[in-house]
Amino acid sequence: MTEGAPLPTPAAVMAFLDEKAVEIDQLGKLIEEAHLALGDREAEWEEALDEALLELVEEYEARGERLPGEDVRLAMARKRTGFGVYAEYRRAKRRVEALEKHARKMETAISARQSTLKGLQEEAKVPTFDPRTGEVFGARQ
Repeated sequence: MTEGAPLPTPAAVMAFLDEKAVEIDQLGKLIEEAHLALGDREAEWEEALDEALLELVEEYEARGERLPGEDVRLAMARKRTGFGVYAEYRRAKRRVEALEKHARKMETAISARQSTLKGLQEEAKVPTFDPRTGEVFGARQ
């Protein structure tokens, strides 16, 4: 909230929290689906990489040559797999990361509104004192 802006009503805060509860539930389902898709893409990528590595081993053995170092073998295998499988894996990973980042932002907004609501509730309980008259407003009689 900006300075000088009127405080929201408890009803407005509750409506916001109700709306965000539904959104966070839907977001949770999207995150779960994205994690499952990421698992599938990761498995595809690892399978393609393993196949390319095995092909390299077979080629080097057939030629009677010594295999290059692991980092070179991995680079050669990645090149053989083509970009498509790896791109799908990276895309799925970025989607999971983006959804989780959005969920964290949402949770922060919800937490802030819950704090606002708690403050409004506390404020409603505190009697107001007029020092000029000594009168307490909102006190129970």
